[in-house]
Amino acid sequence: MIKERNTYFDFLKGIAILMVIGIHTFIGGGFSSWHEYLNTGVRQILNCAVPIFIACSGFFLANKSLNNKKEVCGFYKKQISRVYMPGLLWSLPWLVLHLLGEKDPLIGVLSFVLCGFSVFYFVILMIQYYLLLPVIQKVKNRAGGGTISTLNNMQPDLCGCYYVCDSNQEYSGAVDTICRSIPFMDSILCVRCSTCR
Repeated sequence: MIKERNTYFDFLKGIAILMVIGIHTFIGGGFSSWHEYLNTGVRQILNCAVPIFIACSGFFLANKSLNNKKEVCGFYKKQISRVYMPGLLWSLPWLVLHLLGEKDPLIGVLSFVLCGFSVFYFVILMIQYYLLLPVIQKVKNRAGGGTISTLNNMQPDLCGCYYVCDSNQEYSGAVDTICRSIPFMDSILCVRCSTCR
C-alpha cells in the first residue's frame, strides 16, 4: 500500500533544502557596515532550515506508538540505522583525509563514530532526538504538555543569544543544541494536542 504524501511538508522541506544550500554558500557576519548587518540578518533567516527539518521529523514521529519496550526497541533499530549508517558512509572520506593528514587517529575515529566531521552533526542530533522521543512523549502525556510548553516559551531568548554565543565556541554548541531541540519538542506537543481534542 502506497502512503499518501503530505505536499505541505514536501514543500516545506524543499524550502528548507534551498535554505541549507544558502547556508553553505552564503558568507554572513559582522556589524561594521549596513551591508554586513544585512548579510548577518539574511544568514540568521537561513539558519532556521535545520529547525524546520527537525520540526517536520517531530511532527511525523509524534504519533508513533512507543508504549512498551518492544515498540521502543523496534523504533530505535529502524530510525537510528536509517540515519546513522549513511552518516558513517559519507563520513568515511573525512576519516581518510584526517588520517592521511597525520592528525591524531583517536580523534579521527571518535569524530567518525560520533558523526563529528563537517556537517554530519545533524545525524547525531537526530539520533539524540530519536533516543529522547519516548521520554518526551511520557513527559507530555503525564504533564499535559506544560513542561514542553515552558521550554517552548524560552525559545526566543535562547535562540536570540545564539549569535552572540557563536563567537565563544565553548558555549555555542550547547546553545545551538538547545535551540534546535525546541522545534522537535514543539511539533510533538502540537500534534499530540490536536489529536487529543
